[in-house]
Amino acid sequence: MRLKTFLMVFVIIMGVLIITACQNKITAPKLPPDIEETEPNTAGQGAANQNINVQGKNFTPNMKLDFGDGIDVSQVDVKGSNSATATISVDPQAQVGPRDITAQNSLEFTSVGKGLFSVFPNLCPVASFTVTPSTGYAQYTHFIFDASSSHDPDGEISSYSWDYGDGEKGEGKIVSHVYTGEGNPEIVLTVSDNVRAIGTTSEQIYVAPPFNVDEAEKIISEMVINFFRMFENLAYLDADEIIRDFSPSCWGKEHQKNTILGLQAQYQAEPFTIKVYFLSDVTIGHLSPTHASNIAITTKIVTVRKSDGYRSETMVTHIYTAIFEGGRWWLCDYSLHYH
Repeated sequence: MRLKTFLMVFVIIMGVLIITACQNKITAPKLPPDIEETEPNTAGQGAANQNINVQGKNFTPNMKLDFGDGIDVSQVDVKGSNSATATISVDPQAQVGPRDITAQNSLEFTSVGKGLFSVFPNLCPVASFTVTPSTGYAQYTHFIFDASSSHDPDGEISSYSWDYGDGEKGEGKIVSHVYTGEGNPEIVLTVSDNVRAIGTTSEQIYVAPPFNVDEAEKIISEMVINFFRMFENLAYLDADEIIRDFSPSCWGKEHQKNTILGLQAQYQAEPFTIKVYFLSDVTIGHLSPTHASNIAITTKIVTVRKSDGYRSETMVTHIYTAIFEGGRWWLCDYSLHYH
């Protein structure tokens, strides 16, 4: 009796399993995916990471979509059997006009939706920006990045995205950023237009270590002393070498060069020697991370004419300014006070 009961239960269970398997076999989606429409159904040349809603039927997980040459499909998110979202990027040189969409489901059934999508002509925006200042100090300098010079030839720019090169990012046409450490970060600007086309550009800047007053005073003082030491050898050195620590952006560089060239011309006509005696140390009246002023030193300049030994002495206090530019300190403008 027990054996008979066991056999009956076993037959029932097997019957249920066979029926279920048959039902699954019958209802399994063996039809190709059928794309009916897309929204939006157009994209411009150069559009990046644009989401396209795809409607239809017989969609399955892991479905693949192909929008044709020049359109990259980075992701297909299947919402259900009749809905999916495709993320696409259109090459700026992609062919303009209607497109067929090829769909392939997880069972490798394929179908083609004729003319369901189209690419329209579009010019990518042009990214451009300025940096103020061009160099600065970590933990101090507020760098201003201005993308106002960016433009779109056939539309308008809708977003400005910044990568500051230190792991931080920003948004907006004009932004400010302070770096926490020294280095040469590369700033990347990405602009997007009204049809999601993008343009990018980049620039590298120098960020100096956090400002050190003692170190800056030492560098500036050494530049002043070194200038006068080379000045003593103006008969043998090139003028540009003597004024190498003067900034090209200040008038003092050209004026100092002309003075040295004039003295070198005098030497050619009547040779002489120059000796500089330092009557004071270098003092700096005002010092900030970007500018130094009232940099003073008093000297006695002695010249001796070689032909007859004629000697002249001049006491002068030299007043300089200095600027931090291009990642280093430079001497800038100057004035003289004769005693």
